[in-house]
Amino acid sequence: MKYIWGAGIAVKNNWILIKKYFNPDAEVDGNPSKWNKKDGFTGLMCYSPSELKDQKNVEVLITVGDPYVVSDIIGSLNELNISNYSVLTDVLKLWGESEELPKRLQDITTEEKFILFNTPEHDNIGDHLITLATEQLLSKLFCEKKLVEVSDIDYLWYGKSIHEKISTKDTILISGGGFLGSLWLYNGENNVRSIIEEYSDNKIVVLPQTMYFEKNERGKAEYKRSCEVYRKHKNLFLCVRDRESEKVANDVLQSSGRVKLLPDMALFYTGFKKIDYLKREKRILVCLRKDKESVLSPVNKETIYKAVEKLNYNVVDTSMHSAEIIGPGTRETAVWNKLYEISNAKLVITDTLHCMISAAITGTPCIAFDNLSGKLSGVYHWIKDLKYITLCGSIDEFAGKLDEVSMTDNEYILADRYRYEDSIKRIISGDSI
Repeated sequence: MKYIWGAGIAVKNNWILIKKYFNPDAEVDGNPSKWNKKDGFTGLMCYSPSELKDQKNVEVLITVGDPYVVSDIIGSLNELNISNYSVLTDVLKLWGESEELPKRLQDITTEEKFILFNTPEHDNIGDHLITLATEQLLSKLFCEKKLVEVSDIDYLWYGKSIHEKISTKDTILISGGGFLGSLWLYNGENNVRSIIEEYSDNKIVVLPQTMYFEKNERGKAEYKRSCEVYRKHKNLFLCVRDRESEKVANDVLQSSGRVKLLPDMALFYTGFKKIDYLKREKRILVCLRKDKESVLSPVNKETIYKAVEKLNYNVVDTSMHSAEIIGPGTRETAVWNKLYEISNAKLVITDTLHCMISAAITGTPCIAFDNLSGKLSGVYHWIKDLKYITLCGSIDEFAGKLDEVSMTDNEYILADRYRYEDSIKRIISGDSI
């Protein structure tokens, strides 16, 4: 009997290969709410780990990306006396070697080019907005250069084949976002470390990121590992999007000469035609995180809902996650649909960074709360002069912010845009910050 243990994003990202090379019979998960139910994505029944005890000929594939969770699962398997197991992140590249490269990666020429690594192939629309803005800006700044996109899943599956098509003359770019540090190791920090080690002779530029290490043993261990990897590369440049990340990046690289503070790439995005404010629906969008980055308690969230429900507007929940895997072919549609939804609201309340940024670029009034890694307060620095975007320091301030927010028509302007664009161009094309 073959089981997969874990049914989260790693399964959705890699299901094609899991199905082809492992072909599981059922799932196991530590979450009791999933037991004895059929998984809506895989179609497999999910069971308690205790179901494995005393079974004969059990084979388990651990389909979890986070190495700390993997370690816990291995401990549980040992307690169940199950030794026939493997880890998805260990076998992916082996499986990928038997797969044909996607057509968009087959035609990589030998000419000098940019390789944009670790773009998203998941359901986080904010990350896809970053990619669209990056591609748009690079096309503007380097219209003569070929740009090849390698998604996070491309790299996990086809890393070896891709490496054979890249020369040391090519410039490696790593997508901006919020995945540097200890919070998001699977296809985030771990991918970046691997790319840095693998392309030791190439110039590498990490586009504006948040770099955050938790204040615990995990954070300390991952910080040490990142320092070891990053410091060995002598032509690595880190762009960060907030001052706290700037401090961390300088410490990691032991250099202030290869770290640059710049706006989140999504703030450069242009081309979306916002809806005139008077024509927008009479609704308030609420977009609050449900993952480990959220710092708002259930009581805090209830306070927010009670306050906005007193206003004479429809209150609608939304999310920056689409619940469907988004790839290069569906990215623009998914992003534009979300921007339209936000542009059609009178007010947005969020603790999600790219919901705040989407509100900014669509001229939509927004009250934002910070998250665990401080991403929102850090990036708010770049748009603090936009009167329609307000950062709420605590739940106690919320009622006052709700009274003060400017719910009128607004135009988005990124102050000093051209100076920042010039900085990005010099970092990528030159030898120094």
